[in-house]
Amino acid sequence: MTGIVSYGGYLPLNRINRDIIFKSMGWLHQAAYMKGEKCVANFDEDSVTMAVASAMNCLEGYDRDYSGAVCFASTTSPFRERGCANIIGTALELKSNIRTADFTDSTSTGTSALIAASDCISAGTANNLLLCPSDVRVGKPGSSQEISFSDGAASLLLGSDGIIAKLEGSYSVSYDFPDHWKTENDKTDRAWEDRFGREEGYRKFIPEAISGLLAKYRLSPKNIAKVAFPGIYPRDHAQISNRNLQTAKTLPLPFVPSYEGRGNISFYRRSI
Repeated sequence: MTGIVSYGGYLPLNRINRDIIFKSMGWLHQAAYMKGEKCVANFDEDSVTMAVASAMNCLEGYDRDYSGAVCFASTTSPFRERGCANIIGTALELKSNIRTADFTDSTSTGTSALIAASDCISAGTANNLLLCPSDVRVGKPGSSQEISFSDGAASLLLGSDGIIAKLEGSYSVSYDFPDHWKTENDKTDRAWEDRFGREEGYRKFIPEAISGLLAKYRLSPKNIAKVAFPGIYPRDHAQISNRNLQTAKTLPLPFVPSYEGRGNISFYRRSI
């Protein structure tokens, strides 16, 4: 049995009220308005330092020898060539014989790392694994990303003993879907029209993942107490819930917290 043993998080102290950004972008439609504040990393913070801070919060009360592996997940690594998971392990004073791995270059790295970590523990490769997703994403000035992107980090300690949340299983769908991307020299994301991502991606991929998961484990919506999935598009979110999860209780929308550290509930966009 594999699951979450402990969790932690870190949000930078600097804040920008989204209302200020919204008022400065007169063209932005009211439906795209997000309430609350966004977190902004300070000049001396990056995705690694925030990952260390969240990991310290996660490991509070645990022996530092407890973790046998460290995984770092980010689209904004401060290094082009250097093991960031190694830095995190050293900063936490973990043993030198731990396994380390970096997951990068995709906004689904958080969920990919979580699945890989779960498989690692289930296979007996490591008894416990520390997973650290962290990002400092910069939105293009004047774009909807500027108001939605925020900085932050989370950490999960996975294991087979003392579990507080069991990982029962997963189902994945994979397509080469270029709704947004970033080249080696880009500082901000490039993206097609938002409607393309909504109609050809969100409306199709989320239901496919839901139906695939239910079929894989021979479940029906009535077997599920609560459901949470990305609330990027409120109207479509409600339609998907009503159509695919009739009797299950979907968590209130928009499921995008005031401090949108990851982009949505799944650490990164478009993932369940």
